[in-house]
Amino acid sequence: MKWLDLLNYMIEQKEEAVDLIKYGKFEIKNMTVISGKAPEDLPQGITFDKVFIGGSGGNLSEIISYSYENLKEGGIIALNFIVLENTFEALECLKKSKFEDIDISQIIVTKNRKVKNFNMMMSENLIYVISARK
Repeated sequence: MKWLDLLNYMIEQKEEAVDLIKYGKFEIKNMTVISGKAPEDLPQGITFDKVFIGGSGGNLSEIISYSYENLKEGGIIALNFIVLENTFEALECLKKSKFEDIDISQIIVTKNRKVKNFNMMMSENLIYVISARK
């Protein structure tokens, strides 16, 4: 089985983002895009190998609980945040849900800006990436 044959689900609550994902320039063919809100509009009775959370819409603890319940044993969850409060909340929820091997990384993206004949690197938002295993 090729990785392109795997079932992949994505949920997005903003309709314009759903259209961009479905019909945009990336032409993603192996993705089932669900227009809705997590976790209530996510499929039931399906188990996942991996879950990636890129936003929570205020339902972070519910999404993490859903993920734990529906992840296969040894499955991986990855989350990213730019807000410290969400990072702390995620850590608490992961611990409470009994996730293991919790790892945190901080990524800083910089972009150059010309200042006369010099390149000055200007940092963008800090990104916190958390991963854990069931």
